[in-house]
Amino acid sequence: MAENSFQNVLDRLSFLERITFAVLRFLLIAIIATMVIAVLAQVFSRYALDFSLTWSEELARICMIGLVFLGAAVLSRNNEHLSVTTIIELFPKRVYHLCVAMAQAVGIYCSWYLAQGAWAALGREWDQLTPALQIPFGLIYSTIFFAVVLMIFWLAINLVREVLIVTGKQDAIK
Repeated sequence: MAENSFQNVLDRLSFLERITFAVLRFLLIAIIATMVIAVLAQVFSRYALDFSLTWSEELARICMIGLVFLGAAVLSRNNEHLSVTTIIELFPKRVYHLCVAMAQAVGIYCSWYLAQGAWAALGREWDQLTPALQIPFGLIYSTIFFAVVLMIFWLAINLVREVLIVTGKQDAIK
């Protein structure tokens, strides 16, 4: 009975993760589209209309920040961050997964400090507004904080998976 309720919790968490991932993918597509439109509008207004838009560069910069951090969170879900694995791929399977687990642990450690910095900046800068769009800087830092918390969550899941593989409790998919 306890195993059945544990499986129900895992199924619900898996469903929640799929929804979160789908929302993030939609957000990333919307952010890229917004950034492209803002940059094209700036280029058109500068060269065709001979005046510069005051808001387009700021919007593109805010979109780029969101794209980088939310994209990094999405990449951490499936271990798709840029890494050099030439040497560790030569190791035996368990040693390989041990190295990957250590990389996940280092990622969690670094992300923890990034989350602390984003949280501190969020509180400190919430009332400050961007010059052209008048968007609170706290909103930008909250995006960073949210993305880094997701990264920590997915890195932790990946770390547990790698530890289970190293200890022989789960089969490796390599």
